[in-house]
Amino acid sequence: MRLIILFLLISAQILIGQNVTVNNITKVMQQSQGEFYYPKFNPDGSQLLLTNANYQGLWIYDLGKKQLSQLNFYNGAGYSSVFSDDGLKIIYRADEFMGMRKYSSLIVQDIKSGNETLVEQKIRNLSVPEVLTNGQIFYTKDFNAGVFDHRANKSIDNKVEASVAYTENYKIALYSKERIELQPLGKNNYIWVSISPQQDKLLFTVPGKGTYISDLQGNILVELGYANAPVWSPNNKYVAYMVDKDDGYQVTSSEIFVASADGKNKYQITNTSDISEMYPNWSQSGSKLTFNSTDGEIFIAELRIEKEGAGNEK
Repeated sequence: MRLIILFLLISAQILIGQNVTVNNITKVMQQSQGEFYYPKFNPDGSQLLLTNANYQGLWIYDLGKKQLSQLNFYNGAGYSSVFSDDGLKIIYRADEFMGMRKYSSLIVQDIKSGNETLVEQKIRNLSVPEVLTNGQIFYTKDFNAGVFDHRANKSIDNKVEASVAYTENYKIALYSKERIELQPLGKNNYIWVSISPQQDKLLFTVPGKGTYISDLQGNILVELGYANAPVWSPNNKYVAYMVDKDDGYQVTSSEIFVASADGKNKYQITNTSDISEMYPNWSQSGSKLTFNSTDGEIFIAELRIEKEGAGNEK
């Protein structure tokens, strides 16, 4: 039954809404290659960055060559790791415990050579990295902003024009020319915080309440409802997310959806009774989503998104 459902998804062009069509969904790796999770596209869409269920280690899967290669096996390396803006390097944290305390190091690793550059070492409070432009990597060290230029291989002035948003002490911390704390829904736990590609909106989730879009002052603009692990599309117009259910111990079902950023339209991308798809990630072209199943399978959905007015965009 599982194979029949997957075959129907892959073979048919599935109309899922007035504006969004799924051209096909493809399983990109064989189960014999291992179980992998939290896939991410590189900038040109030719590779996927993968990790295991516990975020231990990083792998690169070349979609054209169908080749899997391991970069490292560091603890925590797979949590919010990112490609550099040129796609030649991976930026990640490596975690280690001393007693009951966790310390993290920030590392830039060249994909081809495997060479590593240690940016920060054994920091108690080290944020996940955010890739900016022109080779810049933004992060926070004990809640202070830092910027590393991976092309020049040096730290630079941390006053950047771009804005970056994190969760800090259960609040939204917005870093730009200064650090601002926001609580759009008052005292709550804010997770899955991100800033829109056009740098004009915030996307975040409050467990038990839902997922929201606000302006940079924290004024709520859109309520998306139950929408976990939300991610912006590169063109700022859509949000991909998962609708997952559990029994208190494990995930019992999960599907991938896309919503328009104004909250007016929602489209179901997957609809499988025996596959639980989770953690979507957009290609830079905005024409594909990659995601994993709870069994460690990796999929890619090719989308056709109708432009406003006439015609289509892939």
